[in-house]
Amino acid sequence: MNTYVKIKGAGALKIKISTLLLFCCFTTNIQAQETIAETGIETQADKDWKELKYVMITYGAVKEKQKMEEGEGALGIKRYYDKYFKKRSELAKAFWYKYPQDPRRIQALKFFFSPYAQPYFVPNKISDSLKAFALTIPKRMKYLRKFYRLMPVDKVAYHQWVKAGDDMVNSILNSDADLKSKVDAEFQLTITRELNLNSRLYFMVQRKEKSEADYWEHFEIQSWKHIRLSLERFVDKYAALESVSSYVKDALGAVINYAPAVSDAYWQYFYEITGSNHPQANQLGIKALHKLAAENVAAIEALKEVDYSKPLDMVFTAIDGSIVDLNTMRGKVVLIDFWAT
Repeated sequence: MNTYVKIKGAGALKIKISTLLLFCCFTTNIQAQETIAETGIETQADKDWKELKYVMITYGAVKEKQKMEEGEGALGIKRYYDKYFKKRSELAKAFWYKYPQDPRRIQALKFFFSPYAQPYFVPNKISDSLKAFALTIPKRMKYLRKFYRLMPVDKVAYHQWVKAGDDMVNSILNSDADLKSKVDAEFQLTITRELNLNSRLYFMVQRKEKSEADYWEHFEIQSWKHIRLSLERFVDKYAALESVSSYVKDALGAVINYAPAVSDAYWQYFYEITGSNHPQANQLGIKALHKLAAENVAAIEALKEVDYSKPLDMVFTAIDGSIVDLNTMRGKVVLIDFWAT
């Protein structure tokens, strides 16, 4: 959802509020899901779907987590989340294969690629030295990040998970499915999965002080470069689809949560390459992306002009249609709630 507000001295500013489905969307098409309402009978598919939706938003009992943490410290916490992420992944894959004609299987595929169904691939066997070290880790993120970087990965389980995703998506791409289903599936495989994997690895990096800002900016751009290249290939492949711009928006809307400077740089990049010199400049998707990129570049530039040392001057239209001017509320406590469906 995009909200336009007017900030005095900075012109029209576009504030982007975007959520990567990719990253954690559990809302689905009611008509496609609620088959019980249509038939009055709860099928096995309905029961399995209920279970899948339930595990996607729940974990085990608090006592279970406490017990695992007491027994293995930081390693126990990792095993705890790995257990439930793995269960979600397996149930999503099982639903996909068990009900090939069920319209909900597309959402099951999205669940499979969700970051909340992506296992940590913790090996069953961990060295005694690492187990001992795990018990000494303080419950603070900067220490946990370092420990998680030391964690070995079950490469067999990881490659099996990767292959499972490849197989499911390729079965759609090689079928007679409609174009939208194919585009969605390919985006899940080539962009969403890579975004989630990169985000998880990036999160484990220990951030440094501001004096190293130039180094980290260069590091970030290199770290996310393969995402930009994948997006560019995706855009070129589906240039005729106007909706291709929304896929780019979702992807960069996810990147901004980790590396704002990278997201800004990539909006500038897509603005530049989708101009009149683009080989497919006349295609709807390229035109739509160029327009969207131009809006985001303008917003980024407008933000640079905002003086954050001064009180916020903002005039906007409220949900009831009334005009709100923050200048009239000076001296009062003001809560501004930006929200999106």
